[in-house]
Amino acid sequence: PALLERERLLSAYGHWDVSLPADSGLFVLREKLRAIQARREVLPSVAELRRLAAGVRDLVALAGGLLVQQRRLFPRDAMVHLRVDTEQLPDRESRVTLLDERDALGLRRVAVDWRISELERRTVRRTTELLDAELAARGIGRLEAIADPFGPEVEWGELRGDSYHMMGGTRMAKEEREGVVDTDSRVFGSENLYVAGASVFPTGGMANPTLTLIALTLRLANHLIRTW
Repeated sequence: PALLERERLLSAYGHWDVSLPADSGLFVLREKLRAIQARREVLPSVAELRRLAAGVRDLVALAGGLLVQQRRLFPRDAMVHLRVDTEQLPDRESRVTLLDERDALGLRRVAVDWRISELERRTVRRTTELLDAELAARGIGRLEAIADPFGPEVEWGELRGDSYHMMGGTRMAKEEREGVVDTDSRVFGSENLYVAGASVFPTGGMANPTLTLIALTLRLANHLIRTW
């Protein structure tokens, strides 16, 4: 908290994604397992069989690591990527609206207008710099930038993603002009319409929201029991 206040950053954290080389036997094995899960074609090609044969040592090490040491193993030429998750600044221009176009069930489709501010960009950039400095100070290693994704003119494109937690849209507030639901999760202007879930969060933070949304749902249930 002191660091965030001093640096004037949003909440953020970094974690590591490991990607296997596309020509490794472990990569082929992983893709085949995913194909089995998706019920797709799983028969390996001749080229894939060669890669599996060349990666026998890695496959044996992987099996031994999982069964004996109970830990994952990656080949030495695997790439380790830093992923930074950041809170988003609440922005009334980031919104979900209804389109005139309708889907196969006759329901109006929705349009998502997702805005990213300069503060989010600066938070990701500065978090990366702070982690790089800490790695260097501890003698672990240094981060290498493949390209600079932080320029104001750069579209993040595939570098940007969400974490499968949809929050916001029915923001909780004390007054109707600032949100959609009141502090009891009741939609402003209604007597018996309530919203339970992470959509009422005033801000998303950067940690998993599930326990908080469950707490809010239990809180709403207690309120409804008392009220009705």
